[in-house]
Amino acid sequence: MDQDNQDMNVRLLSDDDKNDTSKGRNKVRSTTNDNLNRHRNQVSWLKFIILSLSLFATELQFTILDNFGIPLQLKAHVPIQFCAVIFSCVSIIGVLVSPVVGNLSDLCTSRFGRRRPYIIGLFIISFIAEMAAVYGRQLGLLLTPHSLLLGQIIVIIGLIIAYITILTLMIPARASVMDITPSNMHSTASSILTFIGCSGGLLGCAICGINWNMTILVKVFGGQAQASFVLITLFAVLGILVAILSYKETPLERQTEQIDIKSKEESPSTSINDKKEEQLQSLTTHDYDKFSQNHQSSADDIKSANSQLTLKNIRSRNILYRVFYFTKNMPKELVILFITSLLGWLTFSTFAIFYTNFVGQAIMKGNPHAAENSTALHKYDTGVRYGSWGLVSYSVATIIYSLIVKQLIHYLGK
Repeated sequence: MDQDNQDMNVRLLSDDDKNDTSKGRNKVRSTTNDNLNRHRNQVSWLKFIILSLSLFATELQFTILDNFGIPLQLKAHVPIQFCAVIFSCVSIIGVLVSPVVGNLSDLCTSRFGRRRPYIIGLFIISFIAEMAAVYGRQLGLLLTPHSLLLGQIIVIIGLIIAYITILTLMIPARASVMDITPSNMHSTASSILTFIGCSGGLLGCAICGINWNMTILVKVFGGQAQASFVLITLFAVLGILVAILSYKETPLERQTEQIDIKSKEESPSTSINDKKEEQLQSLTTHDYDKFSQNHQSSADDIKSANSQLTLKNIRSRNILYRVFYFTKNMPKELVILFITSLLGWLTFSTFAIFYTNFVGQAIMKGNPHAAENSTALHKYDTGVRYGSWGLVSYSVATIIYSLIVKQLIHYLGK
């Protein structure tokens, strides 16, 4: 009886029933996609949010530069024209350094993971650099009481290093989230990153906008910028610690070993496809579900093995070649996105960096070079705080946009 049933099953897949075979193959693909989608959807929103806290911390640190970058230089008697040159040079250096660090992060073989060593290292450097910028004038006067030159140098160097490291820190901070994001959730992950990052900017600007002169914090830490820096750093450290300690990151070498093992166990892609074709001819429609469960990952294994071979070839070259290689081979869509992002950031950075100083001088009629405790300096500091609240409104607008961007894309896409 069993033999008769098997013969009947074989006849069901004869040449006269090619339509049934085609339906069965479609069922294999459908079942495979369903299983993959169920696996992909296991990435929870909570995990996205927690890992995004590293970007939250980065945006927090960036608010120090946006709100106090120009005022700190002007109070150290750095000419305003020189301030513009500094930030222009820093932006150019950041464009060159960011892809290099991003590529190094992609290929990092540390046992702690690919992104975490760079997140921790760059965060520490940016913290030291910002502290030098915030306390540079006081330190310079302490070491050379009759000269402002040393204080100016410390402030300028601190701001340059802080700006470059914070811009670069955004690369591994974002990548740590995208690494665990399946392709069908990229838009969701990007929206969460934007929401969390702008929330950090909102909190940082709000801290800078609060008048701390009436509190003990100014007496302890030395001023409005210094008190804001300390509070922002506390929140940033908390965000970094939660992000890097909540989930383990798989080191690159371990991922490579897993791919190599799979590639050795699997035969070439053509052989696998032939094998799948033969098995399809010997299965009934009832057996396709079982077949899909056993072979759903074979194609992914082949792609991973091929990607690993490409990775090995590229890793044999120096870092500058690797950056050039990836830049040269960018798809047209990424080139358009790069140019759009570049122009957008040029416009926004010019506005954001000089905004608080504009409010302090042009609107409040203050003077950053005025004597301590003078009315002119008080007006300038008040204007800087008001400017910080203006940047808060920008962060709120960006958060709202991040919540509706998917709906806008869907609507405009029609």
